[in-house]
Amino acid sequence: ASGSDDEGSWATARGAWIHVGADGFVTAFTGKVNVGQDNRTALRLLVAGDGPEYKRLRRMAGPNVVFLGAVFAEDLRRLYREAAALLMPGEEDFGIVPLEAQACGCPVVALARGGALETVVAEVTGILVDDSTAEAFAQAIRRALTMTVDAHTIRTHAERFSRQRFGDEIAAEIARVTGVGAA
Repeated sequence: ASGSDDEGSWATARGAWIHVGADGFVTAFTGKVNVGQDNRTALRLLVAGDGPEYKRLRRMAGPNVVFLGAVFAEDLRRLYREAAALLMPGEEDFGIVPLEAQACGCPVVALARGGALETVVAEVTGILVDDSTAEAFAQAIRRALTMTVDAHTIRTHAERFSRQRFGDEIAAEIARVTGVGAA
């Protein structure tokens, strides 16, 4: 993915909310845990969304953490396309947010729980993090910096979860079970 003069921007998004659990990312990017390849590397974290944690997280953030507030869908897609990765600190039942990012060719660094286990392919479409601590996220981000990213492969993976495929497979299963519409 493209980025700025450093290793690129990293984005965290959760619809219109900053997800509970974003502390780990904000802490990692604020310098309390070094995520760069050396001490001079300053990575930028873009936080899209707002919500009950917004003010608290903003107070704990350093200058390389930028809070964008609520963003429109098209702006979010642009952020995904330009980000080095989407950072997903919390657990989501299905994994829609990681799929949205992957549909834009953006790799994902996500907590290894919930829907991320189904929608993120470790070391292919992203990195799964076992622990929600700032150090665990920092380590995963360091791994992601060295990961070979193939936006086409990531997009193709996301297409496996498309509405069209879902509809086609449901129709085929109904036809198989009922014998109606089967060729």
